[in-house]
Formats: sequence, C-alpha cells, structure tokens
Amino acid sequence: MFKNNRFIAAALALVLGMSSCTDRFKDINTDKNDPTVVSPGALLGNVIFEAGKTISDRNMDIMTDVVQYSSGKIGGQRSFANFNWSPDTGEDLWDMIYLNMTNVRDMNEKAAALDQKAYEGAALVMEAYLMSLATDAFGDVPYNEAWSLESNILRPSYDTQELIYDSLLVKLDRANQLFANDEIGMITGGDFIFDGDVEAWRGFGNALQLRLLARIIKQDPAQINKFAEVAKRPLLTSNAMYTFSGVAPDLSPVSLWRETDFNLRRLSVTMAELMNDLNDPRRSAYYERPSGETEWVGCPIGYTIAQFDNDKNNPRYATLNQSFLNNGAYANATFMSYAEQEFLLAEAVLNDWISGDAEIHYNRAVTSSIEFWNNYGANGLSAAEYLAQPTVAFTGELEQILTQKYIAQFANPYEAWFDYQRTGFPSLQLDHTAKINNGDHPAKRFMYPSFEAMSNHDNMRAAIDRTMGGVDNINASIWWSK
Repeated sequence: MFKNNRFIAAALALVLGMSSCTDRFKDINTDKNDPTVVSPGALLGNVIFEAGKTISDRNMDIMTDVVQYSSGKIGGQRSFANFNWSPDTGEDLWDMIYLNMTNVRDMNEKAAALDQKAYEGAALVMEAYLMSLATDAFGDVPYNEAWSLESNILRPSYDTQELIYDSLLVKLDRANQLFANDEIGMITGGDFIFDGDVEAWRGFGNALQLRLLARIIKQDPAQINKFAEVAKRPLLTSNAMYTFSGVAPDLSPVSLWRETDFNLRRLSVTMAELMNDLNDPRRSAYYERPSGETEWVGCPIGYTIAQFDNDKNNPRYATLNQSFLNNGAYANATFMSYAEQEFLLAEAVLNDWISGDAEIHYNRAVTSSIEFWNNYGANGLSAAEYLAQPTVAFTGELEQILTQKYIAQFANPYEAWFDYQRTGFPSLQLDHTAKINNGDHPAKRFMYPSFEAMSNHDNMRAAIDRTMGGVDNINASIWWSK
C-alpha cells in the first residue's frame, strides 16, 4: 500500500511539473493533510499493529490447541488439535510475516537515509522477530532473495535456517549499537510497544537475541560465549507487547469471533492437572468455569465431536475466559515478556551458560507473570504466597523452570511450541484422534502455504527435498531441535 502511494505521488509530481501551472496554483492544490512521503514511524506503527493482530488471532485459534492450553469439541475446520493440518493451516502467519517485512525493509532504508538510528534499530529487531518466527514455524524459507522485485527476482530461493539465524544475530548486534548511539529518539511516533522508549527497544532486541541463542546452542555450543556476552547488555524491564485499546477499530481480533467458534475450546486436561496441583491463581484469568461448577475440570486431548458429545463430563469442562471474546482489550499481542527473559536467564544459570542466581531469575519470572495476570482476573494466592508453596518454591531443576515458563506463556503459545521442541518440557502427550493422526507428540512445523506451490514451486520443492526427504511433513524436525 505504501509503495503504491509513493508511485502515485511521483506520477502526480511529474504531471504537475510538466504543466504550465503557477507556483500559487500548486500551493492551493496541495493537500497538506495527505503526505506523499511515509515516515519510519508510520511504517513502524503499521508493522506492530498488523503483526499484533495476526499473532493474537492465531495464538487463540490454532496455537492454544497445539500446545494443549486448550482442547475440546473438534470438527470441520476446527481440526487443529487433531493435527489434520493442510498447507493452509499456517498461511495467515506466512502472509503476515512477508507482507510486514516489506514495510520493515522500507523502514530500515528510510531510517538509515535520515540517520534515525532508533527506527533503523527497531526495523532490525522486528526483522529478527518476524523472520525467526517464519523459519522456526516453517523451516527453510525465502529470505535473502525475498522482497527483490527491483532486481526482477520473482521466485526467491529458500535459505537454510542456519543462514537465516546467522544473519539475524548479526542484525541484532547492529541494532544494539544503533540504539546505544541514538541521539534523537523516535521523533515521528509509531511505537505502540514502548511509547518511544529507545532503551526499552534496546532491551527487547537483546532479550530476543537470548531467545534465538538458546535455540541454537545445542547445534552450536560455541554460542554459549555469545549468550553470556549478550546477557550483560541492557535487557527487558517490562513486556514487549501490543495492547489493544478496545475501541474500534483497535479491537482484539478474538473479540470479533463468533461465539460458537470461541466456545469450541475448553480447558485442557494437561493445563488443568498442572494448575490444579499448583493451586495456580492464573486459572481464573485464562479460563472460566461453567455456572455452579466448583472445580477446574479439563477436557481430554484430541476429542472428536462424537467423543465430546458422549462424554458425561463435558458440561463440567471450563472454557477459555469469556473476556477474551467479550472485551476487545482483553487479549494482548505478546512479542516477548519479561517473564520469558527471566526464565531464559534462570535456565542459562542452571546450564552454566552464565553465572548468577537461578532462583532470583525464576522468582522474578513467576512474580512478573502472576502480577500481570492479576490485571486480567487472576485471583487466589499472591505471587509471594504462590512461590512459598513447596510445589512451586525453586528446586534447581530445569523441568520446574520450563514447566512454570510453559504456564506463563499462555499469551505467547508459539514460544511454548518452540520450547517444547527444544527441551521436551513439559510432557505433552496426545490421545484419542490426535494420537491416531500424529503419534505421541504435537506437530513440529507448518506445511508451506499452497500458493507457494503455485508461484514458487521449484524453490519450495528444493527446500522440501533438502530438509524433509521430499515430503512436506508437519513432523519434520526444525534444524535447531534435531
């Protein structure tokens, strides 16, 4: 859209320049409220908003089922939890990433030309966020040759995950330096995450780099030194998220769903068992019990419609919290939480990647998550009371850290998906139809979208042959999880 506006503006300027109009006529006929040059801030705002909408919607529509935050009555298009996936399952995510990356690249170029270091750094951070999500969710994807229409590249090749990660890590280092050397700030607005706080963006970029490094250390142990270096930089002190105002058109996309679609989801037996055993106060923020029900009852994984309808317990199953549907400001788009960062640091200490006190990071992570969800209906134990329980108090075990991280990542289930593939925690076992379709574990990746098979078939096929033995397989391991 922005490119089209730029071309229209250029054509209009040419016509006016060739006419015999006077300077006064041009002044009169110039709409000062319709800018012909898009600022880096306008591009940043559009990227954040569009990414936030899609992430929030896909989180609730697909990913809560995939990582067993929810389960329930499955049928027709609602077959995600049973892993009856198609090339269209991840299509919306792919579209969002590649359309947004056009604006990210434009923002980077404009900011560099104007020497607006904060926006250039933010462009690199959003590129790392979007493209790491693309390659983690799909595998090898177009990158270096993508967005190259000016070079007449209409069918970009698919780059390996290793190459993409190498490039993103370099760009995050560059972003850190740009933020550190910025002197003018985000002067044209558009920062819907940190409201123009450049140091907060610096922390987000560095925390994001820790996330990516943790993914690849198994494949490249030399990255432990890099992790330790980045961990000493400024990091997040708050959540990196887009918060919907609840005023149209800035509504959570989940609030626009049909009630029947929303209510297909139930509290899963996986989360019910975990949170009940821990007396977790976040249950009432994530879920809602049927009227008159006093217990938190979870639905088995992988039910068909018939299995659900024939289960005498189905009236007792908790649903997802109705506020996600009824309140346009309830569901936030979380790019990265402070809790995730602190869980990463606690894990790093246990694994001897860095020095420090794992318990302090663990307690900060749990406290941050509970205090955040206190604003959205969590009730019961305070964070301090929760941590004082023997079942929650820090034990120095990696499984405990990752299980608590899993509970805390409810608003960011893509990361729970990737963490499960990286670590195997917590145990996510399939049952019923899900097990028949996919064995004993969730899918590991999305299939490539169907339009890629039509528009970029040869390059897509080369990636499938190179990494999956010729079959576009949802159970093919992502590079860093092998």
